[in-house]
Amino acid sequence: MEIGYIIKRLPEAPPEGLVKWVENTQEEKFGPPFCSWKSERVRLGPTLEMLMCEQSTKGCSVWAADCRCGACGEDFYTAKVPGEEAILMVTGEDGSYYTAELDGGWDPTCTEIQREGDEFYCPFCGSKVQLIHRRKLNGGRKQQVMIASVQVVEGYLGIFYWMVWRSIDEWGLSTYGASPKDCYILSENGTLVKFTHMRKNMYAIYSDLRRWEYRQHVTDSVDDIYPDWGSINNRKCGAELYPVFPSLVGTTGEKTGLREFLDANGWPIIDYLRLWRQARGVENLCKTGQATLVKDIVRQAYRYSYAVRIEAGKYLNLKKAKPHEMLGIGKAEYKALRQAKVELDTVKLDRWNQYRGYSGKLTFIEFLAAMERFGGGIRDALDLMQEYQDDLPKLERYMAKQGMQLRDIYELRDTRKALRNLYGGRVLTAEELWPKNLHRMHEEATLLAAQMAKEKQSKKLQKGFDQVLSIYGHLQWTDGDLCVVLPKCNNDLIREGSVLRHCVGMYGNDHIMGNSVIFFIRHYRRPERPYYTLAINMTQGGKESQLHGYGNERHGPNKEYSHTIPDKVRKFCDRWESDILQPWYRAQEQKSMEVSA
Repeated sequence: MEIGYIIKRLPEAPPEGLVKWVENTQEEKFGPPFCSWKSERVRLGPTLEMLMCEQSTKGCSVWAADCRCGACGEDFYTAKVPGEEAILMVTGEDGSYYTAELDGGWDPTCTEIQREGDEFYCPFCGSKVQLIHRRKLNGGRKQQVMIASVQVVEGYLGIFYWMVWRSIDEWGLSTYGASPKDCYILSENGTLVKFTHMRKNMYAIYSDLRRWEYRQHVTDSVDDIYPDWGSINNRKCGAELYPVFPSLVGTTGEKTGLREFLDANGWPIIDYLRLWRQARGVENLCKTGQATLVKDIVRQAYRYSYAVRIEAGKYLNLKKAKPHEMLGIGKAEYKALRQAKVELDTVKLDRWNQYRGYSGKLTFIEFLAAMERFGGGIRDALDLMQEYQDDLPKLERYMAKQGMQLRDIYELRDTRKALRNLYGGRVLTAEELWPKNLHRMHEEATLLAAQMAKEKQSKKLQKGFDQVLSIYGHLQWTDGDLCVVLPKCNNDLIREGSVLRHCVGMYGNDHIMGNSVIFFIRHYRRPERPYYTLAINMTQGGKESQLHGYGNERHGPNKEYSHTIPDKVRKFCDRWESDILQPWYRAQEQKSMEVSA
């Protein structure tokens, strides 16, 4: 391939229809057109009432909004919201928008206030527009999106990247256009040759070279950062594919399988061509109905920034060229796949490779059929195969006998797991592996497992309560009328919160961790009856964090009334904190300082 000859024949303009396609389909990239506006004083003629009352024949002037639709270019006046940077539009019964009367005679039931950034429909052309004040468009704006197209140049396959831009002037009017950025030509020997039309400067700013230039290093432009007004830091990356493809017959791309790859929504193209160059067998896969599989592999490598050849090697034998050998199945099986028009993907291959690793007896076709029957339960079924050496047919027969659907295989998995935990991990018997009534065994086993877990948690909580009682137990105190006591178990906290209708029942973990130690304030003669609840933060100087009684000092059927903490309770808590708690806390701090010294 002669570089100079190709350069002279590279197009300077995108394919016909590309810019219009972007304008019609890429609104999320650009956003809707603007409706620009500014405040303007408008003189209104005299009303009939003015003329009849002979008040004035000159009328009056009001502030209005002078608007211009960026989609159709029409100018119109509508009412401005007094004292706000907003305009008024009227919605009709058909949902269309109309301008509001300037003299304030609008109906409030159908009037909508449109503020900066709001979207509505132009009253003339019906296009969705976004409101913006004209002063914010001073100097205009330029938004861009990168589009890839597949073209043929003198019999060579070309992958072109175009910068399609929308230029918005200070009046909000939009102009669309496109500029060439990069081009990749596939040579006769399968290598990619790169040409560029733009030079990248600092801060991802591009300058047009006004001609195509050859580049020695072939790096894909798909994720190049380029400027775009309104994006994060006014920069963005990524490209879209123009979905109009030429015939590749008689070109350097004819025997690449690229057309089948593109028809399967394949992307990105450069990664596919690199994979094809390193493993020509992917062409055969694409041409025999497995382009979806190749597409999944290429996209997966692109998504996670993996080397495409390494990613493909996880699923395919790249040293082979025949499709069935690349997949590791028999020729007859692959022929059956083609006849049944089965499209493989990475998930099916993952599950098949997992199944083969467990010495499964099914053929590939049989496995795919079983996978279809199991649906979402196939992963659980394969996990059971790995752990218990079951095969899919045996699992199917058992579930049919139980009258259960295959996707409910998780019940068998969970039952075995619960039984194994209950029995200390011992080997399960045949009766335990295959219960006569799976559903009943599942309920019983999971219930017992939950009870065991609850008992372990209860023991852990009780151990914490016992430890708190041993540390802070001597802080329990009475003055003969009221007393301070500690909860002895988590049920004490739950009962306290239930009787007093507050949330202390949820403080069990905080209590045993020492973060917020709970003390009960009770009557000395009735220490079993909840009265007030005191929380002390032992991590911040032993300070009181909460003191609450019934309903957090709210009462009534719906706690609609409030009351204050009795002075007797408040003074008792203050005496306990100053005479008992703080001296003990200072003594503890002194001991810790002596130990550290």
